[in-house]
Amino acid sequence: TNQCTVERRTKYTISFSSNDENTTNRTEAGVAIMIKNKHLNKIIDVEPIDDRIMAISIRGTVTYTLINTYMYTSTHPEKNPEIYKKLKDTVNRYKRGGPVFIGGDFNADIQSKDATDNKIIGAHTFDKKHENALTDDGMISNRDELIDFCTERSYAIMNTWFQKREEQKITWRHPGTKPHHPKTRGHYACKDYWLVPNRWKNSIYDCKSDISCNINTDHYPLTIHIRVTLCAKTQQRKEPRKKYKECNDTQCDEYNRDLNERVTKQLETNSNSTMTDYLTIIKEIGETIIPRNEAKGDRRDISQELRALVIERGTHLLN
Repeated sequence: TNQCTVERRTKYTISFSSNDENTTNRTEAGVAIMIKNKHLNKIIDVEPIDDRIMAISIRGTVTYTLINTYMYTSTHPEKNPEIYKKLKDTVNRYKRGGPVFIGGDFNADIQSKDATDNKIIGAHTFDKKHENALTDDGMISNRDELIDFCTERSYAIMNTWFQKREEQKITWRHPGTKPHHPKTRGHYACKDYWLVPNRWKNSIYDCKSDISCNINTDHYPLTIHIRVTLCAKTQQRKEPRKKYKECNDTQCDEYNRDLNERVTKQLETNSNSTMTDYLTIIKEIGETIIPRNEAKGDRRDISQELRALVIERGTHLLN
């Protein structure tokens, strides 16, 4: 089992997933999902599966699920079948509620010659002029695993369905590549993809990479634009919204102490706890320690004396 580490920023919240079985200080993988804070009330659940697969469900007209995945490189292709098996199981769990979109680093080289009539690969693969037949067994295996998954699950590789400039198809650069190098194979490649169910392909209206982003990595962000309607959770409470005052130093220390104790106890008693369980703990401790800002009532209300006078005069006029 894995626990989800959450980091809250000013405008975004980042959830991390790793492999809890790894007891060393080093890891070769890890995935995360970042969402704007204004959309936190639309999250149904975040599931950290392991250090290569993570899922988030978002409330809308249907339930939208997005999966972040990271496959092994061509050095260890024999490990990818197990990851694809977990990916299939994850898709099966979520597809009943709505569409499941999959994005990430598949470490696979998709070429135009791989396109078939099954609507998996489009006509806009990266750098067709310099395509060469794959000879590395690891690269061939990674490509076949990806195509087999898409064929079995009826998914389309959306990068290949939009006509873009070559630089907008690049998702990875070779070590040592400089900005002045041509945007062709040999210096750059496309290894990251967005997979979309063919049934929901019309909901995608753009997909491209951004090689000018200010991120110090050999991978470039691959963005997908989905036409969706999100819905916040309907409020069920009938009482007014609770408001709280700012805590003093003593209350802050007490809150942190109690929270650490409750979370530690929760981990010991139930290692499969979900985010909802931890949110319940935070709510219970907060309501106990954080001082409430009690409502002062409606200041526009009239006094009791004036109310009695109005009733008296109204009764007199009716009689």
